[in-house]
Amino acid sequence: LFQCALNRLICMSLQLCEYQIFFKNLAIFNLPRLKSGKYPPIFLRVGTTDPKVKSKVETVLRDNTQDAEWFKVEQLRFSTTFDRLFNSDMQLAVICGGFNFGSIKLPFASYARFQDGEEVEFQKRLEVPYKFIRGPAPGPVELRGIFFYNNFPTFAQMTGGVHTDTGIEDAVPAHRMCRKPHVRVKYLSDKPSMRAELMMIPNREEKGKLVESHT
Repeated sequence: LFQCALNRLICMSLQLCEYQIFFKNLAIFNLPRLKSGKYPPIFLRVGTTDPKVKSKVETVLRDNTQDAEWFKVEQLRFSTTFDRLFNSDMQLAVICGGFNFGSIKLPFASYARFQDGEEVEFQKRLEVPYKFIRGPAPGPVELRGIFFYNNFPTFAQMTGGVHTDTGIEDAVPAHRMCRKPHVRVKYLSDKPSMRAELMMIPNREEKGKLVESHT
């Protein structure tokens, strides 16, 4: 029983979490006119680039306006593991008449917040295909928004390691951004024979790094 409990702690990255992303607001600014002379009727479709996650949410339609904003957006819910989340992106697509008018990607590893409810703000330029627009573009089109997470994992996430009386040996973190255990940790990359191999793995922790206990 004691060994099982240790294994569950070390292999926490295999834990499926039900993530929730709440959108305080989303907006698009400086839309160009269509060839018809009107501004495009658009809505936003939000999902992830993880092929195993099928969840998507859509905003209501905004018609014939250069600047569109949404304040009541359905929350995005999906189940995934920490390592899969941090190796994928949130994707926001602008849909016009059934076509993708343009899209942006927000890497979860760059827009993560481990404190539930802590707001994340983004502002990214949107590339609009010229075949849709009339004349020269009026300027850069921008997507902006504020969102926050709920149910982010609070435990350390590791894909390997052995728990000993002095801490965790041969530890392999799920991602360089994941939280550290509150015990002494010796990473697998401390071993000279493993350094060359681990350098080829993306998002691996720095070689030879030692994390002291916070307790």
